[in-house]
Amino acid sequence: MASKQEQQDLWDSAWGNINYFSYQFAGMMSMMDAQLGEVVVDIGSGATPVTQLLDRRRHKIIEIDIASDEKPDLPNTLRLRFDIEDAIDENKNTTRAAIGKVGEFLGIDCENRNNSPQKLEQVDTFVFSQILNYVDFKAVIKALKKYLKPGGQIILNECFGLAIGGLRSEAGISNFEELAEFLRDEGYEPSEPMKNRNRLLWRLRKPRNQDPIAEANRTIMEIFQEINMAGGNDFEFEAIREILNKLNSGEITPEDAVTEAGKIRDSKMDYH
Repeated sequence: MASKQEQQDLWDSAWGNINYFSYQFAGMMSMMDAQLGEVVVDIGSGATPVTQLLDRRRHKIIEIDIASDEKPDLPNTLRLRFDIEDAIDENKNTTRAAIGKVGEFLGIDCENRNNSPQKLEQVDTFVFSQILNYVDFKAVIKALKKYLKPGGQIILNECFGLAIGGLRSEAGISNFEELAEFLRDEGYEPSEPMKNRNRLLWRLRKPRNQDPIAEANRTIMEIFQEINMAGGNDFEFEAIREILNKLNSGEITPEDAVTEAGKIRDSKMDYH
């Protein structure tokens, strides 16, 4: 197996090579444009990133590659030279430097070690395209999970077992079953995978936070929308706002808040 420096030299020499798989997948990604959220991170982007056709007015794109020239050719784009396996150790100097650059790009202080976990959850979509053969895929996905928003997604576009000679990692992905079991254990919620021989395109979501107050807020806002669609009046809207205020001040439990909001909705629907 090639040494770390030999691997780096190989990646550097390959930078700029045309990757026709990337062009093909870029077209598929563009069709998902509206579903990707604001912050999209392309892991192992290469010089022809699969995010190249996304609308930069809608997204902030971070392209990460071990051989990156760090010269973005599109607006709202950060091109970062970084070995993604270094992210496994968040205290490593290269990792801290990369986090600092990402924070500057997003306009947040990512380097503050006193940050709450929620402040680090900035990414809407991670894209892994032809990269998980070359890295310890389990450790990398685990390390990046804390930066993914609740409800955020990872998109995988992989060919199992295929890799440039001498660069494949012994801890790289080898088959679908191994990947699926790992992602289930990590709590990701998969959509239906689309498989073609040894090729995979798969989207999975990180579960939303199970904070009962946050969940109650979300449920009550859905009830509010139902009432609004049914022609709600100012009295009903004010009652919902009062329930939300009591919920968030601790005067009422999440369960009771949802029940009270539900009563207002049910009364509205019975009237109609």
